[in-house]
Amino acid sequence: MERVQLQPGDLIFGEYEVLDLAGVGATSHVYRCTSERFGGQVAVKVLHDDLVGHPRHRRRFLREAHLMRGMEHPSIVKVLDIISTPTVLAYVMEHVEGLSLKEWLQDRAAGMDPMVMVLFLDVLAGLAHAHERGIVHRDLKPGNILVEMTPSRPRGRIIDFGVARLVRLPPEPDDFNSIRGTAAYISPDEIRSPLEVCPQSDLYSLGVILYEATAGVRPFEGRPGKALLCAHLNESPPSPALHTATISPGVESLIMTLLSKSPDDRVPSAQALGDALREALDDPDFGAALEALSADEDTPIEWVAALQLILVNILTALLSPGLTGRADDPHYLNRPPMMI
Repeated sequence: MERVQLQPGDLIFGEYEVLDLAGVGATSHVYRCTSERFGGQVAVKVLHDDLVGHPRHRRRFLREAHLMRGMEHPSIVKVLDIISTPTVLAYVMEHVEGLSLKEWLQDRAAGMDPMVMVLFLDVLAGLAHAHERGIVHRDLKPGNILVEMTPSRPRGRIIDFGVARLVRLPPEPDDFNSIRGTAAYISPDEIRSPLEVCPQSDLYSLGVILYEATAGVRPFEGRPGKALLCAHLNESPPSPALHTATISPGVESLIMTLLSKSPDDRVPSAQALGDALREALDDPDFGAALEALSADEDTPIEWVAALQLILVNILTALLSPGLTGRADDPHYLNRPPMMI
C-alpha cells in the first residue's frame, strides 16, 4: 500500500496548512505548517495512514503525544495540539529554529567549550523535569537535542519521546523482545532488561554525549551493532582524556562515573548531575565564561556561528534513529538472548 504524502497547500485536519515535508520516519510523516490559531509556523507529526487503524501503533503514538503535552519546560519542545480521529492521528508542536546538537557539534572543535556545557545544563534541567514526572526518555542522543537560537544565546531542548516510558507502569510485552533506543548511546540497563530502565539510564546516555562532545569520538567508536551493545554492557570505556588534552580532571571523572555499568554507581539524578557538572568546571576563567552564557540576557550574542544557523525543522532530529543516528538504521534492536 502506497502511503499518502501531503503536498504544500494541503490542510491537516482542515486547520494546519502544509508548507513542506520535513521528513519521513518509520511510522510518520513530519510537516512544517502554518497555523492561524497558533499564530505562525508549527511542526506536525502525522502517523502513516496505513498505521492509523493499528491499535498498537495508535497507542504508542498517542502515548508519546500525551507524555510530551504533559510537560511544561523551556528545555522540552512543547506539544500544542493532538488530533485523533479514526482516519487521522497527529500531534502539533512548536516550531524551533535551529540545528540538532548532532549537526551543531560537527562545526565545532571537540574539547571544553563553555557553550556546549551550557547546552548540557539546559538539557539536564529539562530532563530533571521529565524524571520528576516519572518519564524516562530512553533515546537521548545528539539527534534528539535541538540547539535553538534565541535572542540571548543558543539553548538546548529535548525532543522525541517516542520510546519513553513511565517507570511507575510495567514495561510493555514488546519491550522484552526488543531494545528501545540507539545503540551508540544506549545504557547497559536497557540492554539487560526493560525492568532495569530508570532515570539513571538517561544519565548514561548523556555521559556518552558529553564524552563525544569533549573527546570528539564516542566511547566505543566504529563497532557494529551487536559488538557495540556488548561493549556498553561489559567493557570499561577508555578515558576521554586519551583523545583530548583540554578536558579537565573533574569533567573526565564525571563522565567516567556516568558511564558506570550499574545505575547505582552513577550520579543519582539529573539535578545532581547539573550541580556536579558546575562543580567540575572549576577553572576561574572557564567558570566566568559559563556564568555569562548561562545568564538570561536581552542583548544578542556576538557569535559568528550564530549567523550561520539555518532554519531546520524540529523533526529533522526525530527522523535519525538507529545504531549510529543514520535514518536508514533500525530504531528497535532485537534483544539477543545472550544479553538477557
